[in-house]
Amino acid sequence: VTVKLSKISIGLTVLLLTACTAPNYSEPVAPTKIVDGTEILTINGNVIEVTEDNVIRVRVPRKGDYIENGIKINKDGVIEVALAAIEVPTKDMPLGDVMHETTTALLEGQDITLEVAQEELSNTAELIEGYIYVGEESKRIQDILLENGMAIVDKASPYYDVYSKELERFETAAKNDQLGVWAFEGFITLSNEFDETFTTIAHDLEKQADVIQQKMKENGWTLQ
Repeated sequence: VTVKLSKISIGLTVLLLTACTAPNYSEPVAPTKIVDGTEILTINGNVIEVTEDNVIRVRVPRKGDYIENGIKINKDGVIEVALAAIEVPTKDMPLGDVMHETTTALLEGQDITLEVAQEELSNTAELIEGYIYVGEESKRIQDILLENGMAIVDKASPYYDVYSKELERFETAAKNDQLGVWAFEGFITLSNEFDETFTTIAHDLEKQADVIQQKMKENGWTLQ
């Protein structure tokens, strides 16, 4: 079952995405900061793609080189990022299509700020975990997905503790409202993971997709 979601633009009261300018790819990398004892590297970039498996491809400064001491950039100046500290439904799970289409609408083509833990720079894998902020008010994409029931917190993530209180607050709000993934009894296990064997019917999926869209409107999002 495929649930379609209209292209999303941001209301002025929440985010303004249309006025962003392209990043200067020759600019230096921003200095690190400390968040709850974790050293964070901040990188500006532009999202060129959200892949089918929800990898965020970001074009960043210093094309064809390393950033600081570790993140490898390919010849096109692109790094691949997984959203830290959350789990999202895959395309073959309930609301997986809605989540993917929402994330694509919010991020693709937009200038963003990426936060990466300094220790992640020692990771030799091509895919890195990070927090992504978008818009003039720097709204964290993890928060948006959690508060609208399109993600759950991943306490096993090594970077969960950095913003754990905020992440849990957004998840709890969606859970209490039985919004999104929380609307389907049994989809989230007692250990707060997706039950990959869970199935539902098309009518229930379409109904919940409509509920999510309405909730996002209430939060200041404008759907086209």
